[in-house]
Amino acid sequence: MSVVGLANYSEETGIQVLIDEYIDWIIDIQLPSGGVQTRDITWGETVYPGTENAASISQVILALVANGYDPAT
Repeated sequence: MSVVGLANYSEETGIQVLIDEYIDWIIDIQLPSGGVQTRDITWGETVYPGTENAASISQVILALVANGYDPAT
């Protein structure tokens, strides 16, 4: 969601570079199914593995669209 927040500041010095780095990172971690996996969550001593879910996928789509990227490509 940080990338969505940065969309309004892309004209500021260095912000577009940061957005591009985020987008490259998303592309690098994208799963073969097209989704992304959430990070592991630790609660107490239990570690819950990340999952691919609708929320993580929709956040990526929002980030791409907010910054003028076509999520279908």
